[in-house]
Parts: sequence; structure tokens; C-alpha cells
Amino acid sequence: MKKRFLIILFTLIISVASVFPAYAASSSRLVDNAGLLSSYEKQSLEAQLDKISEKYSFDVVIVTANTLGGKSAEDYAVDYYVDNGYGFSDSKDGIIFIFAMREREWFMMPFGYGNTAFTDNGLMSIEDRVIPYLSDADYEYAFGNFATLCDRFLAQAQKGEPYGE
Repeated sequence: MKKRFLIILFTLIISVASVFPAYAASSSRLVDNAGLLSSYEKQSLEAQLDKISEKYSFDVVIVTANTLGGKSAEDYAVDYYVDNGYGFSDSKDGIIFIFAMREREWFMMPFGYGNTAFTDNGLMSIEDRVIPYLSDADYEYAFGNFATLCDRFLAQAQKGEPYGE
């Protein structure tokens, strides 16, 4: 009986433990599928995204892709965000930035509280300060700038003053 209990317990522990690596990989706030960043750059940027996200309970996500796979950049962004379980609270608060190499397309989409924190003018301001660096292939600076701007916008919104108004 004791042996049977230990076998069941061991099987349960192994089953549960095998789920966590897959979950952790899918919840990363930086997904560099296009391989644009060095491992140091990825580590630094992911730490920045995690810090901002946890500070505001608001997911700030960056995804690079080799291709959009026939989808529009908007559809790809929405599907990726939803399918990978991003977003805080029931309203899935967050923002995602997608950049696809083959199509040379990008898209950013706020969700939930993001629609308050990031006004249309604010999103255009981010575009003006990020996209030129993508065009110059300075991906580390472009994505770091995106994260820094998100931090500023969220700080302003927290004060009740949406950035870019």
C-alpha cells in the first residue's frame, strides 16, 4: 500500500513539474522568434519588461517573428496576446508590440486599461520614437525605447493624466 502511494505521488509530482516549463516559456514578455537580439540584450530587455509589468500590473509584451504567416499584423498581435494568456485582471490589461522581419511590418495593440493609458496621440508618439530605430536595424534600442515609453505612459495614466493628450 505504501509503495503504491509513493508511486502515485511520484507520478503526480512529475506530471505537475512537466507543465511548468511550458507555461513559463509561453508567458515570457519578450519572445524573439526572429533572433534579432543577443542573449544579453534579451535578458536585459526581459528584465525591464517584467519590472514595468509587475509595477503596474499591466503586461508589456514584445514579440518578433520571422513572418506573420499570412495574417495581418493586427490579427497576429491579437491572436498572440490572447493565445498566450497575457494580460492582468479580467480585462487582460496590457500592450503588445509585434515586429515581423519578412513583411517588415509592426503593430502595437493595447488591451483593457491600455486603451485608457495609451491614447491615439500617445501611440503615435511611441511610433515616432521607436520605428526609425527598427528601420535602422537598431532593435535593442527600439525595443528598449518602447519599454521605457510604456513605463512613462503608465506612470502618467496612474496619475490620471494620459500621456500624449
